Amino acid sequence: MLEWTSSGRANDGREFSYRGVSVLEYGADGIRAFRAYFDPRYLGTQLTAPQAPQSGYPDTVLSDGFSS
Repeated sequence: MLEWTSSGRANDGREFSYRGVSVLEYGADGIRAFRAYFDPRYLGTQLTAPQAPQSGYPDTVLSDGFSS
């Protein structure tokens, strides 16, 4: 049994992460079966929840070369 976390970024830039478990069954010739379990609702809510409105300002402001 393997516990894992998968994460990524959707096409719209939204980041997501979810956890799961994989079960492997072994036989004389190697892996006979592989099953993965995770809650797709948790992943779905991350990808379909409304995003916070963007302010139009960057999260990080770099120096503009002028001192105040």
